[in-house]
Amino acid sequence: MGTGFGSRAAYSQLEWKQIVSRFREEEIPLDLLVLDSDSTAAVVWSGFDWDPEQFPDPRGFFAWMKERGVKVTVNEHYSPITRDSDKHFDQIRQAMGLPPDTKEIAHDLANKKYAQLFTDVLQKPGLETGMAFWWQDGRAPANMPGLNPTLWTRHIEYENLERVTGRRGFVFCRLGESQTGIPVWGGHRYGSFFTGDVLPYWSALELLVPMNVQSGNMLVPYINNLTAGVYGEIVDAELYQRWVQFSAFAPLFWWHGMWGFRLPWEYGQAGIDTVKHSLQLRYQLQPYIYTYSRLAHETGTPLVRGTYLEYPEQERAYEFKQQYLFGEELLVSPISQPGGGQPVHKDIYLPEGEHWFDYFTGQIYPGGQLLTYECPLSRIPLFVKAGSILPMAPEMDSTDQLPADLLILDIYAGKASKFRLYEDDGTSLEYRKQAFAWTPVSFDSSPGEHVIKVEPADGRYVGQPKARRYRFQVHGLIRPARVLINGRPLPEKQMRGDLTAEGWVWHHANQVTTIDLTTPLGPREAVVVTLEQAGNFPDVVAIQAVRAFRERVRRLKLIQKIRWAMLLAGDDTKNQPHIVKV
Repeated sequence: MGTGFGSRAAYSQLEWKQIVSRFREEEIPLDLLVLDSDSTAAVVWSGFDWDPEQFPDPRGFFAWMKERGVKVTVNEHYSPITRDSDKHFDQIRQAMGLPPDTKEIAHDLANKKYAQLFTDVLQKPGLETGMAFWWQDGRAPANMPGLNPTLWTRHIEYENLERVTGRRGFVFCRLGESQTGIPVWGGHRYGSFFTGDVLPYWSALELLVPMNVQSGNMLVPYINNLTAGVYGEIVDAELYQRWVQFSAFAPLFWWHGMWGFRLPWEYGQAGIDTVKHSLQLRYQLQPYIYTYSRLAHETGTPLVRGTYLEYPEQERAYEFKQQYLFGEELLVSPISQPGGGQPVHKDIYLPEGEHWFDYFTGQIYPGGQLLTYECPLSRIPLFVKAGSILPMAPEMDSTDQLPADLLILDIYAGKASKFRLYEDDGTSLEYRKQAFAWTPVSFDSSPGEHVIKVEPADGRYVGQPKARRYRFQVHGLIRPARVLINGRPLPEKQMRGDLTAEGWVWHHANQVTTIDLTTPLGPREAVVVTLEQAGNFPDVVAIQAVRAFRERVRRLKLIQKIRWAMLLAGDDTKNQPHIVKV
């Protein structure tokens, strides 16, 4: 669930290395390179032979990328094989028993013999050389009257990837469709999909926001929006930044363009800053995203979901299509209209029955209201439901750096809450044999104290941490009198103290208590964090709710006083509206 970069620009092996090196220098996370045939193939559209000038050493290239935490996928198209397009032509022709004067061999995976040769002779060498998987581009023809050849291709290549590599299969392709271009049922079973070669227009971005939600409704939870569009070399700088922010909260993130100008530094320092800020947050959310990916696998409930899935009885949850929930805890409202250099004002519906934290400012809003939100270009509207637990990770360059021995838990007070963190080895098929772990986390309050519990992990897998450190970041509480870990008091540290040392810090400006437990605990050990208060004080959410209620009462009383004053003054303009500023 990291980020990928690709381009139709015919970058060479050396140029791709330079691009990755720049990502690392700028500390912009990157996990995947998506190589188009313009870079790799001797015959650009349909061949499987490497271009010896552009890519003289594919194996060395894959190894170099692996050392830097980057996987590589390579584009494949589906066309008849000819003697000119692929050096394996005669090998495949002879194996299929075709005559020497054969001019071309049809791509037909419905032919069992051809399917075996296609996967073993054309695909397998790339996978064995170090490629992560093949990028299935275009619709694959097959002689399957009445059936869907595209879906059959997904199946064949998915099974082959698992067979050759021993890793989890992954299909990277266009949305499963028939030869007429109509989406078909069943395509969701084999991985991820991209939304096609969209144009870099604001109207395209506006269309993609609800499309991500609708894809989840159709049991397609992993949708990819080709960040900043494909056609057109240069993208409007503001649109580029807003598209990046949106894609950071999409199931998958992949830059792609026809001939370049999708790299962050091609849009100046503002492009670098926006991308770094957005993607570092996405990477910090990896434990959260991975858990919801497992839940999508089990239940079909998508990571990106319409607000109405969680609040089906609230009419406005259906009306506002330019927002969605990212999991259950986060509400995202991507900006899809230009601001022309000024902050954008956007109407956002905050579901009733909840309080919502502004993720970036810490301000708390009561639900059930239509919020006109001012959003500068530097951030996306992002809200956290009060009573949420977000498992987080430190900043990283790639998901390979995700530390197993440190878990950050962001707790948003306001009501009792629970979360089950999912973990496994990330790559193997052993999860099918129950090789995974669920770790329950809970938060609850009672008079005078608030308690966070991390229960022992339920399950085992290869690579599971033998011991783990914790950081707890508790939002929305009054300053605690003291903090205890498993009944043991922790020292209070100075505001500017070393956060790697054990202890706790109270941040008055954003009302966050940060608690660092640096003594590692095993996965079978429970952790109980207790925040004690000197008196029976409610949390900040409750205080703000009381303040909001009192403010409403004050306004109603003031309006009533004004109306009585008008009546006593002899104002006989009955039933006429009065503009009253309160």
